[in-house]
Amino acid sequence: MKLTSFDRFVFVILAAFLGLTGLIVVRGDRVGVRVVSFSPPDGAENVPVRSQIQVAFDQQLILTGNLRALNIEPATSGTAQWDGETLKFYPTQPLQPNTIYTVTVPEGLSSADGPRTRHSVRWQFTTGHPKIVFMAPDAADRHQLVVSDPASDGVSRQLTEEEAGVWDYDVTPDGTSVAYAVVHPDSSSELWLASLDGESRRQVLACPDASCSGPAWSPELTLTPEGARVQRLVYERRELSPERAQLPPRLWWLDVETGETAPVFEDNQWLGFGASISPDGQWLAFVAPHLQGIAAYNLLDGRNLEIPSQLGEPPVWSPNGFFLLTTDMVAREDGMFTSHLFRVNVESGQSIDLSAEATLGDFSPTWSPDGGTIAFSRVGMDGPGGQIWTMSNAGEDQQQLTDDPAIRHAALSWSPDGGSLLFQQTLLQQAAAAEVWERDLATGTMQRVAESGAWPTWTP
Repeated sequence: MKLTSFDRFVFVILAAFLGLTGLIVVRGDRVGVRVVSFSPPDGAENVPVRSQIQVAFDQQLILTGNLRALNIEPATSGTAQWDGETLKFYPTQPLQPNTIYTVTVPEGLSSADGPRTRHSVRWQFTTGHPKIVFMAPDAADRHQLVVSDPASDGVSRQLTEEEAGVWDYDVTPDGTSVAYAVVHPDSSSELWLASLDGESRRQVLACPDASCSGPAWSPELTLTPEGARVQRLVYERRELSPERAQLPPRLWWLDVETGETAPVFEDNQWLGFGASISPDGQWLAFVAPHLQGIAAYNLLDGRNLEIPSQLGEPPVWSPNGFFLLTTDMVAREDGMFTSHLFRVNVESGQSIDLSAEATLGDFSPTWSPDGGTIAFSRVGMDGPGGQIWTMSNAGEDQQQLTDDPAIRHAALSWSPDGGSLLFQQTLLQQAAAAEVWERDLATGTMQRVAESGAWPTWTP
């Protein structure tokens, strides 16, 4: 068979291609799978005890045999899931405070294409301890943010000095900073970001012709190949009319790094406030005035769940992101109405009434960190004060923790380890300011955190 010059050219090209393919395979096997970035970073300090551990590879791995993608010391139980080439590990319980953790990616892990991790990667980080954030009046009776450190005998430090005061706030998912809103008398406003150590503070959004408030962080921090974390939040925006009157609230996104902001919904008829994002970052829940209830909107596929609620109390996510706690009015046999708590499955839409029959009203619910218990305030038949109660996530084993009808207890917040509850209490028959208290759930002892303060929360 006689080969033409064209045939020889084609054979040369094919041989070169096969040779290059073999070189790539051999070279790829030598290089192996690489770790691109990880979080928390090596040497990080004061890492929140509720942190997740992330490792980004240059390709997704296949775990076989007894190999684990991550070895963590001290030993930590949890669940791992893939997000593309990024492995995310969610600890079952909070990490131990003030502890050095060592994370190792072992050698020998295989990818779908064959290459393996040829060298182990190891890094360390040190956890901090949870702190308490709340709002308290300053000398001019303007609400400011205050940080209290239980590890320093409860020493409190004022974090902000806003001339117009702080309207509301939300602590970042990593527990290092807080976003807060400042609303001026003319209804212009700004959103600010301040580190909890008091070392930095910057404006992330100016709203000269709108009232912007209600920041709520997205729990998912996008990990870039360079190890940077992209943070965004959702907030309430009330545009101002030419007469400077506030228009109905709508929800907007904000990228705090770039300052870019845009409406969550293209449809201008969608209203919303009291927003929160599910722990897995897939659902956005909020009070929806246009629906006269609660809406849960899936950010991935656009599904929308409408939940009846006449009270306008913001919904609360379970730690696993499967359920919402909502409140709604229920008719009693005597013709009166009461507020009940409902557990709603966002996938199926099933709603279960968790409240007991003999109650005048349940409100201010919050989940324990493990999702097994719900704490809430209850107005009972014996008086007007809201008392602290707990129950299982199925509404069973209801127990009363406080018993003083002259005091209203609200704004409950679990400690990250589930061992105590923060709350504000107000004397109903006196012109007294709200106080911040903490109750140890194991011993039942209570201690005052601040003589004047409201809306307390634990940092992660």
